[in-house]
Amino acid sequence: WLAVWGSTYLLWRWSRQQLILLLGFAYFCYTALALSYLDVWFGLFIIAALYFLQQRKLVLALLAYAAAVYTKFPALIIGPFLAVYLLKSYGFRTSIKVALPTIAFIFLANLPFGLETFHAYKRVLGHQSLSSQALNLNWIFSRNIISSNGMWGDYSVRMLWDGTYPHYYKWLSLSLFWSSIAAALAVMIKYPKSLELALACAFIGYFSYFMLVIGSHENHLFLSCVLLMALCCINFRQWIGVCFLICGVSSINIMLFYGLLGNNPQLFSGFTETHMAIQSGEYTDIFKQIIERISDEFGQDILDFINSMVSRNPYELSPYPIDLHLAVAAFNLVIYGCCWI
Repeated sequence: WLAVWGSTYLLWRWSRQQLILLLGFAYFCYTALALSYLDVWFGLFIIAALYFLQQRKLVLALLAYAAAVYTKFPALIIGPFLAVYLLKSYGFRTSIKVALPTIAFIFLANLPFGLETFHAYKRVLGHQSLSSQALNLNWIFSRNIISSNGMWGDYSVRMLWDGTYPHYYKWLSLSLFWSSIAAALAVMIKYPKSLELALACAFIGYFSYFMLVIGSHENHLFLSCVLLMALCCINFRQWIGVCFLICGVSSINIMLFYGLLGNNPQLFSGFTETHMAIQSGEYTDIFKQIIERISDEFGQDILDFINSMVSRNPYELSPYPIDLHLAVAAFNLVIYGCCWI
């Protein structure tokens, strides 16, 4: 709650827009309180960093950004964009001068842990899963691998998560990602300096991470939403529509795997103990009574349909006319392309 209220208050103080206040509060409550993600903590520090940057309080901005990075590493991805903005706006000497307290903070923060911070970062880079439940380009690749090889179920999940898929998928996605980052930085360098441009380029760079990088997770659109909320604080009319769209896309991606309260959305996924119990037939007494009651009331055919929906693994090919995960992944790819335009 502290992080939710703190983040929401900073957005309201910065923008004085009630719509941003309500959107931020609803989105942070869903991701932090319903699903227990830690993202809202580094979101608080990111919002503080961008607010201080806009207020020209550079030392506080860099300290807040460092705290965000030490909370969750994905904040590092927008670092190059902030660095280019500082260099273009304040010059090399001033940028180095205001960065000294942050360098000291990083040194002191590392003292209790030694090299463990760097080992943790190395583990982050070691993810081999083609898509860790992010409905993106690599999810589409995953579907192609499964369908072309006729694989399904546990084997396909192990293959896609253990990195035994064809590696040209990995190099293609990484090449597209780094090309996108380079293009966004080139746009930022070419045009006159402004915080709005810096955040817009950081947004498209981070959106590229979600859409293209292997190992991306379903909740990794969070920072894109935070950046768009910050852009709304700078230019409300220009960015509020995009902000609502991307927050909606982020929420849909999460709900397809975890539902509204983190207990899986009953129609799409099957990774909880309850759902695995359905697949193996190892029901608890209460749950078995519920299933028998459904069978008595609606017949075995309806029960079989419900069980097939409940227990369906999202990595399997859909037995229904529309594969919702694949459809959302394709929709996300279209939105990503529109954001570039």
